[in-house]
Amino acid sequence: MVSSLASNASFTKSEAHSGNGMVATKDRLSTEAGLEMLKMGGNAVDAGVAACLAVGVVEPESSGIGGGGYMTFQVGNEGGVIGFPMKGPLSGKPDLYELTGEASVGSFGWAGVKNDENIHGYKSIAVPGCVVLSSFSLGNTRFSDFCRKGVCVCVSHVLCVTVLC
Repeated sequence: MVSSLASNASFTKSEAHSGNGMVATKDRLSTEAGLEMLKMGGNAVDAGVAACLAVGVVEPESSGIGGGGYMTFQVGNEGGVIGFPMKGPLSGKPDLYELTGEASVGSFGWAGVKNDENIHGYKSIAVPGCVVLSSFSLGNTRFSDFCRKGVCVCVSHVLCVTVLC
């Protein structure tokens, strides 16, 4: 049965504004880590790296130091998109995985692999792409400085998880 009732819904949104910088992630604690890096004198790229490292703590199944992704950035007159995908091992060869013949499976849309060995088990381990962000030349902070200072993600005032290298 199809209903002939119609509904009217409206939504209003306002733009976010900041005179000192801005960080946006899907997790409040990761955003706070990026903002803390800005307060410590880092720039937008540094804040992005800090937020990425914090995501690995608060949402380890989503990304973080072992994952990859894309970052859009604007620093002064320079901007763009940086891709930092995960990479297979250098010794990996085309016959590393036995294909099933399925054209596209899973959320990545990769070709099907027997026993999902590219997703589960020792053959699924990739070289992290996230760390590449720390070497991007527009950042003010070296990766070793992130490691010394740490990125502190506080949950209330009691529990503090520090991302250390």
